[in-house]
Amino acid sequence: MCNYNAAALDGYVWYLAIGSMMLPQSYEVRGFHPKQSQAAELLDYRLGFFSCQGFAEAIPSPGDSLHGVMHLVSIEEMRELDKIEAGYIRRLGKARPYGKDCSTTNELVDVTVYCRPEGANKEEENKPPHERYLEILIAGAEHFGVDPNYIQFLKDHDRQPRTFPSQYLSFADPPVGKRFTKFPNQPNDGSLLVCLNGKVIRISYPLDHEHRNFFFNMVQKYGHHFEVGMSQIALDIKLGCIKDMKDCTPELSAYIEDRHYRFMKTNHDIKYYQVIGSYDGKS
Repeated sequence: MCNYNAAALDGYVWYLAIGSMMLPQSYEVRGFHPKQSQAAELLDYRLGFFSCQGFAEAIPSPGDSLHGVMHLVSIEEMRELDKIEAGYIRRLGKARPYGKDCSTTNELVDVTVYCRPEGANKEEENKPPHERYLEILIAGAEHFGVDPNYIQFLKDHDRQPRTFPSQYLSFADPPVGKRFTKFPNQPNDGSLLVCLNGKVIRISYPLDHEHRNFFFNMVQKYGHHFEVGMSQIALDIKLGCIKDMKDCTPELSAYIEDRHYRFMKTNHDIKYYQVIGSYDGKS
């Protein structure tokens, strides 16, 4: 029998994934490479979906349980993941890994899991998960052989249907005649320049805004083209993800712009976004 807690020593930790990080396609593009992965049941937690986006969260709930995939990863990888999983905190938990017959074992493993800070979740603002997000959870759970009843629970769950391309929303059009032939240097006034669907957008969050560091870290990691980072962070299995703009399609650009615009509008962050020109370069 594997001694899971001993395996997690020496700079590694067991991380229990319940959302998109269950799917290899999703976590590999983030440079996340577990030494081991397997299905497990997390004890004394229940699954919840929060905010208008319907993101997954583990909610402490004595006597309940949920299922997911536990990954053995380095502490350094978890620190990088913390930068991406903005708005979450990590809590400790106990998980029962599956045995060879796909049932849970009696061995309990110390794991870390992402939760929302106490008091951060306003139930009246919560909506079901988006269809594309549920598809990722289901595909990841199926890949690692998570309990079929739990997979069926996900398949039967309420969802927000996909938005048709004809319904896509977008930021304002670029100013007439303002076209960049080379992407401008980042300003030194605390704002951030990004390119999205051919538009150069200045993002001017206050220094203490919760989203500011997230987008600065994303641009630092993936570059100024929003499609590259967001296609990986907000993966849609049907549209795929890209590592370079040469692989980006007009459909993917329009999808990323619509998704980001809706998120910013719902969070009342549109006021921090200004389209300052156009740029159709791939670098």
